[in-house]
Amino acid sequence: MLSSHQYFHLLILASMADLIKNYMSILSSLLLLLITSIFLLQTLLSRRARRERLPPSPLRLPIIGHLHLLGPILHQTFHKLSTNYGPLIHIYVGSVPCVIASSVDIAKEFLKTHELSFSSRPVSAAVHYLSFGSADFFFASYGPYW
Repeated sequence: MLSSHQYFHLLILASMADLIKNYMSILSSLLLLLITSIFLLQTLLSRRARRERLPPSPLRLPIIGHLHLLGPILHQTFHKLSTNYGPLIHIYVGSVPCVIASSVDIAKEFLKTHELSFSSRPVSAAVHYLSFGSADFFFASYGPYW
């Protein structure tokens, strides 16, 4: 049987344990909030830095990008977008970034300045497998073979 003095000590220890448990819960919640805030802030700042180098773009949806804006007749859709955003537009087709030049002069300048960036085709796993390592002429990368 516990004496009243021992019972009082156990009661104090139990209340201190509850207090420490509550503080640990609050501390872990604050730590999680701090880590999440730092991650979001870093993401927003890095996006802002990347956006400064890209042409203007309409608002995109997270997974499909700008697919919701593309109509059945693409050249009319691109013309409509160019009236709002200018002759050079940055869009995402799904998760793939694309730059659209809707002016002849800008397209010439764009392709002459960055011709090596656009002379090769993207290699997918299916194309690599079906064309024997992109050895087919149609899927070959820019180089001596092409």
